[in-house]
Amino acid sequence: MIPEPPATAPGEGPVPDTPGAADELWFATPPGWIELVAFPDDETASAWFDGLLDQTPELRDEAGPLLREAYRTARAEAAGTPVDSAGAIVTLVDGDEGADGPDRVTVWQYSVRLLLLPPAQGIDLMTVVERFLASPAGRRGLEHADDLVESFTTPEGRSGIAVHATAAADDPERLRQHLPHAAPDRLGTVVAATRFPHVAGDPRERVLLVSGICPRPEERTAMSLVAAHIVASARLRGADDAPLPGRIDVDATGRGRHAAAAPGTSAGGAG
Repeated sequence: MIPEPPATAPGEGPVPDTPGAADELWFATPPGWIELVAFPDDETASAWFDGLLDQTPELRDEAGPLLREAYRTARAEAAGTPVDSAGAIVTLVDGDEGADGPDRVTVWQYSVRLLLLPPAQGIDLMTVVERFLASPAGRRGLEHADDLVESFTTPEGRSGIAVHATAAADDPERLRQHLPHAAPDRLGTVVAATRFPHVAGDPRERVLLVSGICPRPEERTAMSLVAAHIVASARLRGADDAPLPGRIDVDATGRGRHAAAAPGTSAGGAG
């Protein structure tokens, strides 16, 4: 007779490699957010973008076809990246003449990803990351005077680490074609990570990773505030949990919430 295997205690045994029922990643949409990834298909994404253009009829009538093509291109480029959400914000910043001169149009890009990691066995992942970044190996690449590493705590008590750095573009000429004011060898970047609480019965670690990039280092502080907004508002919830009142959300993972919605509403894909 083959003996019965011992009962597995909660949190023990094989670790699944797929998200659980409480792994829908939601965050409050920053103003002006143009979602690129969190849609079930191209048709839903196109319908959402058309709804966005409908809010600015003059722009839609003047440059609608050009903007739709640009949106399709951006979505195609983002499709190959392992992220749950990717978005862009087109905004105005001070021009070269400062606050007294004309404003300049710029674009900030972001990505959001939920990492499912093996159990940490009681180790504080954020402390480990912070110590590494304080080491010579961790500081490699943080060569500019205003590059920095900072720790933070979200309003609900989640600890995290943010790295503010300067990077170079992979394709400087292409970047300049789209953003003439960009500094391809001095892009402003931020990467922030924070750990979610454990889900009952599942010992895996869930780490939120948010990254942002802007075309000039002078824009990094403002760009990082949007990244902080994403980190602070992000949460995991089950498919039956209702949105918080007064919030506009993007379902970054999109499982089971793919009904099309007009911009400014909470629904699957983007809102």
